Amino acid sequence: MVSACNVLRIFGVSVGPHTSIASDICIWNANNSGWDNLSIGANVYIGPRCLFDLASKITIEDDVSVSAQVSFITHFDVDNRPLRHIFPRREGPITVERGAWLGVNTTVLHGVTIGKCAMIGAMSLVNKDVPPNSLSVGIPCKVIKRFDKPAETCQEQSARTQINDSRTKTAR
Repeated sequence: MVSACNVLRIFGVSVGPHTSIASDICIWNANNSGWDNLSIGANVYIGPRCLFDLASKITIEDDVSVSAQVSFITHFDVDNRPLRHIFPRREGPITVERGAWLGVNTTVLHGVTIGKCAMIGAMSLVNKDVPPNSLSVGIPCKVIKRFDKPAETCQEQSARTQINDSRTKTAR
């Protein structure tokens, strides 16, 4: 059986080593904007039924965990409908930085960056940037806690992952 990682690579998506992607993810707008709008780092987990809107770039850095049914929506467009005069098309890239964790059923909207080692609680709506080393929850998502010590541990773990990856490449 061919893995989802390998299928995405065939279409030109950059997928790092030691990454696990559920086979039932959904990709939107790849034909219009191109598969290269998706970049997935090393040691990433992407759960089942996640949705990726590739109208703009989505970057998922190393050591990120994306729970089931997370949606990455890079554009808002009512198309050629009467509301287009009130709500013009908006779009922008999404970046999930190293070591972040996204809870089940979270939606991340266009133009958002989720900082390093940030945690997003289940069923949150992320409509603005989330700072590094924080816990954010809700609709809309709000920071409820900032981390000091755990962030250092997160960054140390990321550094160990990079060292182990370079050793694995050297051994080959």
